[in-house]
Amino acid sequence: MAVSLLLQQCIQLYTSHLQIADLTFCKSMSMSESTCKCNSSTGDLRPVSNLLHPFRFHAEDVVESKKVVQLHWYMHDTPFNGPAPSAVPVTAYNASDFQNELKNFLFGQIYVFDDPLTQQSPPTSASFGRAQGTYSFVSREEFVAYVSYTVTIQTGTYKGSTLNILGANPNAKPVKTCAIAGGTGHFILARGILTSQVLNLFGPFNASATLLNQATIYLD
Repeated sequence: MAVSLLLQQCIQLYTSHLQIADLTFCKSMSMSESTCKCNSSTGDLRPVSNLLHPFRFHAEDVVESKKVVQLHWYMHDTPFNGPAPSAVPVTAYNASDFQNELKNFLFGQIYVFDDPLTQQSPPTSASFGRAQGTYSFVSREEFVAYVSYTVTIQTGTYKGSTLNILGANPNAKPVKTCAIAGGTGHFILARGILTSQVLNLFGPFNASATLLNQATIYLD
């Protein structure tokens, strides 16, 4: 009998705490009384959408709170473009025997680049921004460039915002994928995927390229 009475008191105390917590939750979420439901058997007041748990949100509510931004631009990388290349090596190598370097897949070579980005594929089309960072060749078995750079947008709605891009790019893949890991401005705490597709190769050793970059960006 004493055990039964103690259990009943515990249930009443738990119910009382739930009621207070749920009332506070309703007020904090600016819910009207019509969005809450009173359980007549326990006096428990809680949001209808959270009957199983006073603080459990529906998955669809979380999805709806996220914003997806899709952007695309064209990147022009010209490491051997006469006196003003957009990418230069920062590690020593035998420039007079570049063919031998190619046989070794440029392993160990690091480049710093400052590539122009445009809104259309021609290099002379309207500017989109700049891509600035490094790429290094990291494989002994194939051409794989590990990239780490920042895209700075210089026009449009997201002018002044940046995106941080990183990942390994096997040159043999027609479409390469990198991670978007944060940014600034509109893209603070952003995450997403950047795909890159080479549209054409040109210049000495076919080392210069125009790439189509397409970004899918998720914001909280």
